[in-house]
Amino acid sequence: MARPNRILKTARKLAIVILIFCTLVQLTSCGAGGSAKYIIPLYSADKRMDICAWEGPMVLMQSFFDEVAECGFNVLIPTPGGVDFGTNPDKATKYMDMAHEAGLKVIVADTKLVNSAFTGTHLHMPSDPSNTHYYIDHPAFYRFHVCDEPAYGTFEFVKRHCDAVKQYLPGKLPFVNINVQSQPGIFKEYMDVVGPDILSYDNYVLFENRKIRDTWFTDLETVAIAARDTGALTNNIIQAQKNKDGDHNGSGYADPGLYGLRWQIYTSMAYGFQSITYYSYCPTLLPMYGYEPFITSNGERTYVWYNAQKANLELLNFDHVFMNFNWIGASALEPKDSINYMLKFLKDSVPIKKIEGIKDVSVSRDVILGIFEDNENNKGFMLSNAASPFDELEAFVTVKFDKKYKGVQVYGKDDPVIIDLDKKNTAVIKLEPGEGKFIIPLVKGKK
Repeated sequence: MARPNRILKTARKLAIVILIFCTLVQLTSCGAGGSAKYIIPLYSADKRMDICAWEGPMVLMQSFFDEVAECGFNVLIPTPGGVDFGTNPDKATKYMDMAHEAGLKVIVADTKLVNSAFTGTHLHMPSDPSNTHYYIDHPAFYRFHVCDEPAYGTFEFVKRHCDAVKQYLPGKLPFVNINVQSQPGIFKEYMDVVGPDILSYDNYVLFENRKIRDTWFTDLETVAIAARDTGALTNNIIQAQKNKDGDHNGSGYADPGLYGLRWQIYTSMAYGFQSITYYSYCPTLLPMYGYEPFITSNGERTYVWYNAQKANLELLNFDHVFMNFNWIGASALEPKDSINYMLKFLKDSVPIKKIEGIKDVSVSRDVILGIFEDNENNKGFMLSNAASPFDELEAFVTVKFDKKYKGVQVYGKDDPVIIDLDKKNTAVIKLEPGEGKFIIPLVKGKK
């Protein structure tokens, strides 16, 4: 019998997939004007964001996997220490079976094919494909986990093993997570040597003393530009819960809460990131570093689980639209009296006058405006409230569009709406703390 969460997902997908990609139709405005008709691009549900759980269920019970899917995740990233086709293929196969039953995909670890641990300490070992037959045709097999944060000096080995993955597992991309914080020279060498298909990194920045690590936006910009220029996919591993696995003048990592999760997700999306990973759903270092769990040892869901579910379901309300657009650049916007040093460090913020489709923008709080275009040259913009999530501030964004546009389609956590532009060709978009909205300017259709 089909599970309830899968029935809902299937019904939702069927409702959207009937929309032919970028079919042009005329619909009635839902905005203040109410009667103007616009040409509205519609998008199928074939392209979805990956919402990944690092270290998924540690116990092989189907209900645990179903619970991950119910939380809004669609990809699992088990570490080699927990699920490994190289050392225990029977356990790993059961893991894959349960993931598939729950509708989840898996980024597989096999230490025979790539003998690697954290920082790539065993990457010098040769590739042995003898166990790939266990998972190569499994329906849950999504990508292959090569290494987490390979150390400087191991990049040649990383490249060799990424090539081995492509050789022995055709069509499956190698996944490597790196550390880019304040290491521009090392990052450039990594790009030059490895030429990755996926650019994934982690940067945990929210501290209990309400401080934010100042590399958040510069790292987003660095990785986004490298991905845009090389065609690599992007994944950002975000801070999911309170823990002591870090230090900022004696302060550990804070509970991001719903606003902090939104802030990390939507500022990443403003830089074109197509995948988000939560660290960590079931962290192996939980007792040592005091990680707040998603699920207690008694099997009870915590506020961490519920905050993640809310953030994920908000995102899944419009991710299919976002994924049909290509990232061009981003503009960091501040109120006139604001000084945000994290934004001042950015080197490639796009001036408003150079953004096609927009004449001017003013903001009440710090905002990142992501600039996008789909394959039919429709413009799209991601508006992300970049003010500190600790301050719980709303942001109002006033956008003046080119004269040819008369309305704007707004996607976000709520149902999509159309706003008629006023006489000055402007629209005001409200963003809750940490919130992001994707907007598409519209031209009038023929009567």
